[in-house]
Amino acid sequence: MIKITAIEIESAVARFYGIRETIMVPNVSWGLLEHEADMVIVKASRWADEIEIKCSASDIKADLRKNNGKGHIRSPMIRKLWFAVPAELSDNPNIPLFAGILKITERRSVEVMRPAEINPNARKLTEKEMYKLMRLGCMRIWSLKKAAIARINQKRYERKYGAI
Repeated sequence: MIKITAIEIESAVARFYGIRETIMVPNVSWGLLEHEADMVIVKASRWADEIEIKCSASDIKADLRKNNGKGHIRSPMIRKLWFAVPAELSDNPNIPLFAGILKITERRSVEVMRPAEINPNARKLTEKEMYKLMRLGCMRIWSLKKAAIARINQKRYERKYGAI
């Protein structure tokens, strides 16, 4: 079996939620939340879900050390927290009980293994927060394009001068 990557999990989750129905921003590390989120998804209702993407048992265990050993932060901006994990990790005991589990199959489809608890302190995002999240998503696009251009230029160089 080929090991599933974080970007494959991210892509599977995006298909699961629907890229036309939701706002999805990967790698939200500043500007909105007080913590880093692998993915923030906002539905038309303005409720936000957070997706923690984990590829290994050690990634899941490391999450327990967040927030000075208290584990994952429950932000009032996040209604539900989900752990998106490869199938072999979907029963990992270190996933917080309040978090839902999205199992990513070998075929890169998503199955809900456990529903996420609703954060009782959650609230809908404001228009200003929605705008901020969308702005962060747009900024992400340009950094990805810059990285893609660098890869294209590296390939051109290698074709012209040989691999380094």
